[in-house]
Parts: sequence; C-alpha cells; structure tokens
Amino acid sequence: MCYVVLQKGRSRITTKKHRSGGKYTGSHTTVIGEALPLLKLVERHEDIKKISIGVIKNTGRPGSPLRFSVRILENDIHGFRVTVSKGGVHQIFRLYLAPKTSIEDWISKVEVFGETKHGKRGKHVRGKGQKNRRKPY
Repeated sequence: MCYVVLQKGRSRITTKKHRSGGKYTGSHTTVIGEALPLLKLVERHEDIKKISIGVIKNTGRPGSPLRFSVRILENDIHGFRVTVSKGGVHQIFRLYLAPKTSIEDWISKVEVFGETKHGKRGKHVRGKGQKNRRKPY
C-alpha cells in the first residue's frame, strides 16, 4: 500500500487521517473523519499553541448524530477539551491556548462550529404508530 504525504506548513497530513508535527503533540496521530474540519479551523489560528490528540474509543452506539462537547481543562491549565462523537466512536482533543487568549471566546466558536456541522442520523427512525408492515401482494 502506498500513502500520499502532504507537507503543509510544519504539519504532516496523510490520506489515512493522521496529524503530526507543528502544533500537534502526543503519540496518537489518527483522527476520526468528523474531527478534520474542526482541526483545520484551529490549526491555522495563532491563539492555539498546542493540539493534543486522544485515543479513538468505540461507544457501541452506531447511528448516533455528530456531537461536539466542550469543557475547560482543570488544574488552571489555559485551554479546553473537545469531545467529537459520531456513530459508534468518539475522540477527545485537548487544545492549549496562548496566555492572553480568552477561553470563553474559543469555546463559543467551537460550539457554534459544532452546531453548524451536525450530521444526519445514521439510521432511519420510524415515526409513532408505524410498524414493519408487509405490502399485500
């Protein structure tokens, strides 16, 4: 197998949804596809100093809609974490900010971004009163 590696600035982008170098830190480089637009948004801003990619976890609930959950990091660390979940998987990203950057502004940006990027539900959900009925032949 051959994978194409693109060099963009100091970050490496491969066709297998990997991120490394530049602002990306940590040993995990694989990213779920639904998080790529968010990462493209935050990696080009100078307010974000470091992006830490978490492990991809299986939640076992296939078909769930795209969700972004944002929380401030604990222990007086200047940053926030974003949980991206879609289908049966979720992944946590920790974003560290420059010292004089407003955390609240960035949290609102990411929440608005998440609301505009919501996907459709994966499976067809029937309305009330509808049952599996066979068509008469």
